[in-house]
Amino acid sequence: MTLFWLSFVNPNKPVGEKFEGVVILEAEDGLAAVRRAWAMGLNPGGEALIAELMAPYPDTKYRNRLLTREEAEACNREMVH
Repeated sequence: MTLFWLSFVNPNKPVGEKFEGVVILEAEDGLAAVRRAWAMGLNPGGEALIAELMAPYPDTKYRNRLLTREEAEACNREMVH
């Protein structure tokens, strides 16, 4: 399994309000990651940017749930430091 970062945006909302959330989860590929997010009730809708994560991986506290902008930014900071 591979760890994926799914970033959801609503392109129909005004600039600055498009962000819907981030989900980090394991899946076989990007399409499976989106399907798994739907199955887990974590897909807020909109469009998804799908990125495969490489080490260093985020702490497990950030996985398998919908992250707010602040949580996603904190997670990103932890991964790059």
